[in-house]
Amino acid sequence: MIEERLPGTRFWRNPSGAAKLAVMEKRGVAIPPELRQTFCNLPADERGRYDSGGISLEFFLGADPTVKSITTDVRGGGDPIPTLRRLCEPDGWQVRELSGAAVDLRADDAGAGWIRFTRYRDKGVEEIKERHTDL
Repeated sequence: MIEERLPGTRFWRNPSGAAKLAVMEKRGVAIPPELRQTFCNLPADERGRYDSGGISLEFFLGADPTVKSITTDVRGGGDPIPTLRRLCEPDGWQVRELSGAAVDLRADDAGAGWIRFTRYRDKGVEEIKERHTDL
């Protein structure tokens, strides 16, 4: 369904934590016990990515063959609302902000949370650049 609504979406299987540990160990990376324990419990999962119009959506579909919910990271500086509408509206899917608040994709101010976030993000980046003028 995602590919039908967002052509060009690429999907892949993210390796399990144990597989990632094996690669790190092969490269000689020292792994603290706490991190090792966390990685050992991570299953392989399915992911996808869509890029267009100055935004990217990364989909985390989980490890279960039946997808019940999708976590999506939105990145970039463009407007994600038209893309989210194309993805969600045909089946009445919901978009929720990190706070858990539902986003009304039909509202004129549907992108208000995204605008607040990008302003916050960009201000933080500028503050870091000012502290480290060599960036």
